[in-house]
Amino acid sequence: MTYESPRPDGRDGGFERGLGNPFNSQNGPEIQGSTLAAMKAKRRWLIAQLVWKPEKSKFDKVPHYVDGAKRFGKLDTPEDHKRLVNYDEAEAAARARGNGWITGVATGPVGDGSNLQCVDFDDVAETGVGHLVDRAPGLLVKSQSGKGYHAYGFGPDFRTCAPDTSGTEAYAHGHFMAFTGNVVHDAPLTDVAPFVATEIVPYRAMVKERREKAKAKPRQPITPFETDDDTLVDIHSALNGHFDANDRQEWIDAIHAAKTYGEAAREPVRRWSATSGKHTCQSACKRDPLSARKRDPLSGWRSVDVTGFLALRAA
Repeated sequence: MTYESPRPDGRDGGFERGLGNPFNSQNGPEIQGSTLAAMKAKRRWLIAQLVWKPEKSKFDKVPHYVDGAKRFGKLDTPEDHKRLVNYDEAEAAARARGNGWITGVATGPVGDGSNLQCVDFDDVAETGVGHLVDRAPGLLVKSQSGKGYHAYGFGPDFRTCAPDTSGTEAYAHGHFMAFTGNVVHDAPLTDVAPFVATEIVPYRAMVKERREKAKAKPRQPITPFETDDDTLVDIHSALNGHFDANDRQEWIDAIHAAKTYGEAAREPVRRWSATSGKHTCQSACKRDPLSARKRDPLSGWRSVDVTGFLALRAA
């Protein structure tokens, strides 16, 4: 199984999973002392309630002990550990509560001097971390969204890699993950800490550095937008005064906002977007016009949902 997301260096990301992964303790079909079997036996399991959050347009997963009490406060204490159960007990409790309840597993100490560890890969297609998923050691499970993956292992505690813009997270304590049971691959007991140290941490640092450089890069001079239409002038000015075209999220937000004005806003948006070399397709046009047309940053203009732009004009 391969993943077709690009590496940061531009090379294709992906190799046959399980073949020669240097981070797994053993490769091949014979799994002895598997990570999955060890996880299910450990008392690190709980349940979680799915609570719809309209402002996020998604469900929050609220962790509970199997007796129905919410899990919060100081975690990984002896008292907390006593209330966690094995997989079979957690699965039975989630099923008994019915719709809206799922099984979860908590990272942290397992009682033998090691910790249950997890690396979280978020929305692989969007974040482009497929090259890391391909090298993920231990037990790899598909996430609840179907867009990401969780890699589990056992080993020493390590510093948490909290959510950021890289699409990766890593935990060895104080966190829980929804567990789908949708296994991509299993492996013998494997410590994922080396993978976190040599792959995840450097990748996150690289993403952060690139983001900071993009923000610090001076904006290119703005070509005056000559038109008699005051509305289009306002759009042009608002885009250049309130949004950074080098920032992907701001670029998306700006397009959604400007679309409020309809098709007429397309040209000022295109000119503003061109102030960042990240959204042009001129070099691609020379190589493959058909492919370049698909990469046109405004090719999906007609399907963009409008949000609101009037506030920017008043600002």
